Amino acid sequence: MSPKPTLARAYFAIQALIGIAWWTAVFHHAGLRDATLGDADPARWVVPDVALFILPSVVLCVAPPRSWATRLSLVALIAWTTGVIAVFGWRSLDAGRGAWGVIAMTFSLAGTVLAGMRLARGPLAAGLCFPLPLRIRPAAEASAMRNGVRTSIQIVCFWGFFLAVAPGFLCALEQRWNLRYPPLSSGGVTIAGWVVLVSMSLLGLWSAKEMVFRGRGTPLPSDTARELVTTGPYACVRNPMAVAGILQGMGVGFICGSWLVVAYALTGSIVWNTLARPYEEADMAVRFGPAFEDYRSRVRCWIPSLGGPYKSACRRSSPGTER
Repeated sequence: MSPKPTLARAYFAIQALIGIAWWTAVFHHAGLRDATLGDADPARWVVPDVALFILPSVVLCVAPPRSWATRLSLVALIAWTTGVIAVFGWRSLDAGRGAWGVIAMTFSLAGTVLAGMRLARGPLAAGLCFPLPLRIRPAAEASAMRNGVRTSIQIVCFWGFFLAVAPGFLCALEQRWNLRYPPLSSGGVTIAGWVVLVSMSLLGLWSAKEMVFRGRGTPLPSDTARELVTTGPYACVRNPMAVAGILQGMGVGFICGSWLVVAYALTGSIVWNTLARPYEEADMAVRFGPAFEDYRSRVRCWIPSLGGPYKSACRRSSPGTER
């Protein structure tokens, strides 16, 4: 799958323009300066930020993809943005000021990594940069019982971190920075959050069950299914575990009354769709060939459908029924 540099270049052009506009406004608006820089002196930060944030963004929107200029600019931009987040994040925890700058730069870092991957390597080769558990490798031949145990351990670890540890940290930051406005903690929102969390957790478990028994593998990419799975929820939507995970995160955000957790879940959908999905689907196209191409052409990625050639499989299969 070839990279699509046009959208990535547009992102960096917009990022550079926002950076210029922000620095212009910071020197003329005390409220913006306090919300984004806290008590830091903008005169000490403007030159390095222009050199290591704005200029690399400009280079990335004009330089040839996969060139040395692109790669060096991307490294400089990621390193600088990460350092700024670390420094101002620590300062904001101590002083309780400048939180919006940390949040903005965090989203900027995520966008830079996603757009930069398109320019520097392309979506398929981006998989080489994933940590080992996220690199695709078919599962070894094993019994359903063994794959089920592995899947259970994965679910406990991943759900524990992404649905408990990370949201808990974000909620603590939100309280420290006093960012809970407008309020999201009404009784109806909390009930809706529990409904979403429980229903999407059941969908995730159902999807994992299909991976184990039909796919002869686990949901972990480095221990992934040996067979193409098109039954159960996979008959209705291509990536039910991703759909379930994003909505689980939003449900936790509703329960906690946290806009930051909701934003975290929605950002996860963008990251997965931009970086992981092309990588995974390219691998399945190679391993499963025409069968996967036919499946991909008939079943959508995010929006479930009860029609089409997989309708009967979707309606017959249920979380408690082995087929």
